[in-house]
Amino acid sequence: MFDVIAATCAALEKGLGVPSSSIVPADRPQRFTTVERTGGGYSLCRDAPNIAVQCWAESEAEAYTLALMAREVLTNMRETCPNVCSCSVGGIYSFPDPDSRCYRYQLDFTAVTRA
Repeated sequence: MFDVIAATCAALEKGLGVPSSSIVPADRPQRFTTVERTGGGYSLCRDAPNIAVQCWAESEAEAYTLALMAREVLTNMRETCPNVCSCSVGGIYSFPDPDSRCYRYQLDFTAVTRA
């Protein structure tokens, strides 16, 4: 079975050169991304996840730049990941973390994958 979260994290790590995981690391690096499934549908042999990708950095400008770079990586997943049949990125928006006060931007990523 195809793990879209793991594949998205791997694509972001390779494309951005920063850590990426489904949770915030205990020892936070200066820049990293998190990937979280927020919904979507599933049918036999087909998954259509909605995914929130969060780009974290030490300044708002760095977080936004990382988000712009992530948008390119995500948009190209159809070419770089054989299980991704189609994908698109919605808006990029400021999403500062209220607990840590870290700068963060979020992208809405949707895909259709072979399950």
